[in-house]
Amino acid sequence: MPDLAAANAVINDLYTEVGQRIIAARKARGYTQADLGRTVGLSRSSIANIECAVQRAPFHVLLGIAQALGVDPVDLLLSDDPPQITPALPSANVALRRRLLAARNEIDTLLEAIPDNYDKGDHP
Repeated sequence: MPDLAAANAVINDLYTEVGQRIIAARKARGYTQADLGRTVGLSRSSIANIECAVQRAPFHVLLGIAQALGVDPVDLLLSDDPPQITPALPSANVALRRRLLAARNEIDTLLEAIPDNYDKGDHP
C-alpha cells in the first residue's frame, strides 16, 4: 500500500520549490506580485499563495506565469538551476512592437519598388 503521507510531502515540496522559483524569476524581472497577477489574470493574493505553496496552481496557470516572467516552464518545474530570464518587452508594448515591425516591413517593400534611378530625375 502506498504511503500517502510521504507522497503528499513530496508534492508539497515540489510546490514549495516552484513557488521559490516563481519568486526568484518575478524579482529578477522586477515585477511585484500585483504586476504578475495582472499579467496572468490573478489577484495579488493568489500569486502570494502560489509563491508560498498555500495554493496549488493548475498547470495552465503555471504556464501563464512562466510566459509572463519570460522563463521556460521547465525551469519553474524541473531544473536544478535558477530560472533563466529572457529579455522581454512589457506586455503592453508587445502589440505596438508587432505593429512597428509590420510597418517597417511594408516600408521596406515600398522602397524596393522604387526604381534605382528615381532620385536622378529619370521618372515620369
